Amino acid sequence: MAIELHFCVLAWTRVTDLSSYSICGVYQKLMTGFLTAVALNGLAFSCFVGIQGMASATELPETSVNSAGITMIRVEKGEIMELETRKEDEFKKITITEPYALAGMETTVGQWLVLMKENPDFVDGSNRVRRPPEDPVGGVSYKEAEEFCRRLTERETQKGKLPAGYVYKLPTEEMWEYACRAGTKGEFPLPVDQIANHYWPGKDEAKFMTSSDLKPNIWGFHHMNGNLFEWCRPGADIVGKPGISPPQRGGCYRAVAEGCRSGVRRFAPDSTHPMYGFRVALVKESSQ
Repeated sequence: MAIELHFCVLAWTRVTDLSSYSICGVYQKLMTGFLTAVALNGLAFSCFVGIQGMASATELPETSVNSAGITMIRVEKGEIMELETRKEDEFKKITITEPYALAGMETTVGQWLVLMKENPDFVDGSNRVRRPPEDPVGGVSYKEAEEFCRRLTERETQKGKLPAGYVYKLPTEEMWEYACRAGTKGEFPLPVDQIANHYWPGKDEAKFMTSSDLKPNIWGFHHMNGNLFEWCRPGADIVGKPGISPPQRGGCYRAVAEGCRSGVRRFAPDSTHPMYGFRVALVKESSQ
């Protein structure tokens, strides 16, 4: 990281019988500056200290917005052990060895249309409707979601906005669940009715929501529990195994709460359905 340190003396008052001067050490975050006044044995001066640095092209920012309008949130490497999961949940420990970034919400219709140019039909009973731009895009197949990621990588590369060595892909199941849990081990990262768009008997209406309708988890991710099934790349336990359909995580708005737990996985044929959505991940090109 290249760092430049600039000192600019703005005011100086000479005082007699002063044989030496010293300046207090100052630390400051990158790309910021501050003005500080220091008095030393009758010497008064103001010193502007600015530290300027350019982040390495291989680093992921804490948050960023790409050219499709998708907000990406950095996730640090780490591990969650001894997860409180049910018997049918596959992962009892999740280990993330490299930082990655994940979309803060499911891909919306507006973001989809930046690259794909066609709004998938949403089948509501016997009617076909088109979702507005702010709604999560549904009716997307696994291959279509992968193609969206490929085009997004190409677009960001052309614009010079992609960190070196990174590409957009669907998250692996481990990446998805790690971000969903946000450091927690229980069935939901927050009380279920605060975070999950799910169904319960007697509910007036079951429908998908936009990102602002419920709380995000403590890492800032919206609607990872409930709302739409989200396509993921296969977990390490099934990679390369024949005859297994692509995995989906998170449950959906028509599933009861237990079907929207952080550890739940399901496998679906690579097809379209109004409840099939996705979110993108920014990962090392070499990652599975």
